[in-house]
Amino acid sequence: MTVANLFLLAASGIFFGTGLAAALGDLRRRRIANRLVLALVLGAPILVIGGQMAPSVFAGALALSATMLMLGTMLFARGWIGGGDVKLICAMAIWFPPGDALWFVYLALLFGGVLALAVLALRVLSRRGLVPIAASQRPLIEATLCVPYGLSIVAAGAVVFVSVWL
Repeated sequence: MTVANLFLLAASGIFFGTGLAAALGDLRRRRIANRLVLALVLGAPILVIGGQMAPSVFAGALALSATMLMLGTMLFARGWIGGGDVKLICAMAIWFPPGDALWFVYLALLFGGVLALAVLALRVLSRRGLVPIAASQRPLIEATLCVPYGLSIVAAGAVVFVSVWL
């Protein structure tokens, strides 16, 4: 195994491990921990150090992520998306060249739309008593239409990461 492969293995572990933790936290509590977002941001340079991503491409990814953060902050201010979702999508976008990052955002939006429809259907079915809901999840499902978009963001990130780096 080459040194570059070891760096890619470490990067994969960070990306998928923190992504899974973020998705599970969003599913359980509708919260994405800042420490997970920070781990994603700090782990991305491993791709540069390992030689998978050129420094100039990484700079482009950082610039695109910063732009996405500004746009996402506006969406958050309007109440259209959660702050953790904005941070997560921007942190994951750093891991991809800009063209692939745009594909990642597209997939996250597509998966998010499907997830929102599924949550809405689950809410309707649970109110009619057709689907049992755990007591801990009942307020998240029935009281609000809170969608754990972290799931769709991480799923899109996984698809693009595998197609770009593995």
